[in-house]
Amino acid sequence: MPPALSDSTPGRAESEESQAEPNLKQTLYRLASKRPQHEDWPTHRVILANLMESRTFEGCVGFMIIANLILFVYETDLVAEPQPEDLPLWISIANGAVFILYWLEVLLRLFTLQG
Repeated sequence: MPPALSDSTPGRAESEESQAEPNLKQTLYRLASKRPQHEDWPTHRVILANLMESRTFEGCVGFMIIANLILFVYETDLVAEPQPEDLPLWISIANGAVFILYWLEVLLRLFTLQG
């Protein structure tokens, strides 16, 4: 925060500069205290809540849903052929990975938003 115009004391400006460098705990608290409804939560839960409410996290989840939809359509097309072959291994691996990611998101939300 810049010093006020009426305050021209040199000693005070130096002390404000030393206070301007927050340590890790202060930075985490500042990040964790964005939302007033989370003020009674532990710091790690507030950080996780802020992460889950971010556009980046929501965008990643949205991308995962769209990728799963494309995979589902491709898998359905393979199975709907007149003589379906065995599904490629990568489809099974991708389905398993998407399943695990969905469950990780659910568990993360349950842990963070617990009553």
